[in-house]
Amino acid sequence: MAKANRNNDEPRLFKEKLVPSEPGSDDFFQTEYEGSRDGAVECLGQTFPSDEKRREYFLDKLREKLKDPAFRKIEGFPIGADEDILALSDPPYHTACPNPFIADFITHYGKPYDPRVPYSREPFAADVSEGKNDPIYNAHSYHTKVPHKAIMRYIQHYTTPGDIVFDGFCGTGMTGVAAALAMQSEDARVPSSIAPVRSAHRRSILADLSPMATFIASNLLRPIDRRNFMQTVKAVCAAVEAEVGTLYLTRHTGWKVRDRKRLKHKQYSHHSPSHGRVEFTLYSDVTRCPECSAETALYDVIVDEQNDTLRSDLVCPHCSAHVPEAKWEPVKTSIYDPVLKRTIQQLRIKPVLINYTVGTTRYEKLPDPEDLLIHDKAVDTLKTVCLPVVPLIPGKETQRNVSIGVTHLHHFFTPREHVFVAALLERIRGVCDSNLRQMLLFALTASLPYTSRMRRFRADRKGGGPLSGTLYIGSLITPPNVIRTFERNAATIADSLCPPVDPLRQHVIGTQDAGNLQLIPSDSIDYIFTDPPFGHNFDYSELNFFWEGLLGVVTNQKPEAIVSASQSKGIDEYRDLMERSFAEYHRILKPGRWLTVEFSNTKASVWNAIQSALERSGFVVANVAMLDKKQHSFKAVMTPTAVKQDLVISAYKPNGGFEDRFLTE
Repeated sequence: MAKANRNNDEPRLFKEKLVPSEPGSDDFFQTEYEGSRDGAVECLGQTFPSDEKRREYFLDKLREKLKDPAFRKIEGFPIGADEDILALSDPPYHTACPNPFIADFITHYGKPYDPRVPYSREPFAADVSEGKNDPIYNAHSYHTKVPHKAIMRYIQHYTTPGDIVFDGFCGTGMTGVAAALAMQSEDARVPSSIAPVRSAHRRSILADLSPMATFIASNLLRPIDRRNFMQTVKAVCAAVEAEVGTLYLTRHTGWKVRDRKRLKHKQYSHHSPSHGRVEFTLYSDVTRCPECSAETALYDVIVDEQNDTLRSDLVCPHCSAHVPEAKWEPVKTSIYDPVLKRTIQQLRIKPVLINYTVGTTRYEKLPDPEDLLIHDKAVDTLKTVCLPVVPLIPGKETQRNVSIGVTHLHHFFTPREHVFVAALLERIRGVCDSNLRQMLLFALTASLPYTSRMRRFRADRKGGGPLSGTLYIGSLITPPNVIRTFERNAATIADSLCPPVDPLRQHVIGTQDAGNLQLIPSDSIDYIFTDPPFGHNFDYSELNFFWEGLLGVVTNQKPEAIVSASQSKGIDEYRDLMERSFAEYHRILKPGRWLTVEFSNTKASVWNAIQSALERSGFVVANVAMLDKKQHSFKAVMTPTAVKQDLVISAYKPNGGFEDRFLTE
């Protein structure tokens, strides 16, 4: 593994050393980054004996701030108890509420606006194309993201090293990542083989209305000690395995996956005293034929196993009637919910296939009576090991699955996977080291969509995952082994974030409304890059509730800039909310400096609303260019009215000299 180039004079939070590579690597050695978090640390001009003492000091200050009624009345303050907010926070770098330390950060790192200091930039007019296949970009899933390498080009053009960059709709914090990695280079296109020069990076202030978004952003920018992290991952997983690991055992009675097309495996099995480890279970909706009323698993009539496709002509195995898929009737059943402690109605689903491992070989099998007993044992375990009772909030996405009986967050998980997610969450919250605890929670939240009932079956057997931008639960699902999914995600995150993105932690993140930035002084920000909500495209607060409901801190929807029937917000309300945000951008940006707005142009009305909001807030639009993110989301690819390239607006905050220069050119 090639060692990254470094500036030898810069301070380091991490020591580098060569260690033997992990099994499966093509390299003999790899670079390991060891943390020195037990030593003295400096933060906003103060020195602390250790990083934990730093966190304790600022947590106490935040705890006192949370007792101030005026602080809690800040527009967009998230919904959550003080202790839940404190548990998610790592002040002053990140708070799961408006960040009261932003002004201190600007005082420490910022440069006061001085009209005598020359600043001259032309609008960045080039079209930008950057792909999404980057380890940092893919460390944690989210509904929309702009690749940080694309943002870096704008930051390098409009700023100089040491400048403060702001993003009030930060999402997963790609603007913060770009600011930390920005190089002082004439060529804004940074080859992946060249390590960033830390002394040339910019500082960042990030904000978002969503506690989940800012939580992701904070962890992408958090320095990580890879060895300690992975050791803790293994310890947590071992503890959960010891507690409930037998729920993933299955008797070895199946066939090799590679042989599945050559065997009449519905009649095939062999008796074996040994067991395998479940990798995933394929569940199917149970449906009723409208012709004969016989019940059957949808999988049996719709999946063509020989050709790995879904049939369009469905034939009832009982009466041989040809029935279109839409006419098959869902079968509901009454079940006892041990979490709610009452009987509920849900769509009936049944396991139809189990994929498991013996040694290093993958097998498949039909569920046997022992597997059904394990399912019952998982349901019984939920009486003592379970997620909290969290009812789903109103909304298009959150109520999408109510018709099949999904009314609470824990209904997104099958019983066995529910047990493992709850057990992991409990063990993670018991980890003493705050940085490790936050990173473990980060890895778990990255795993949740893929361990839930949202993980769809693919007939071609090529992976499978949630339908992006939705909370859709399909008729054929494949919830996987939670422990193995968590371990894989943790390893991916560790690899992606080593070396650390921002080892000096020159950033602050707050969970707050972009339309109310009262904690940021006027004329204090050097550049703004922002990727605002796309009008009606994504119901962010509803989608994020899947995570936030479990974390205990939830988005305040009142100031959410969105077109949403469930929130009674149309295009006019959206424009007004965006105007409030741009007006605050205009206030905090230094005169003569630039704002870049990345926006997906899905509807002319939304595009017009953005332009109107910009102009009415005082900005002058100088240029509109294209940003191609290369790989497109499901909606961008499949929706006929959607475009495949985002628009990038370059606007500036006028001042006298700046305007005069443009008039003379």
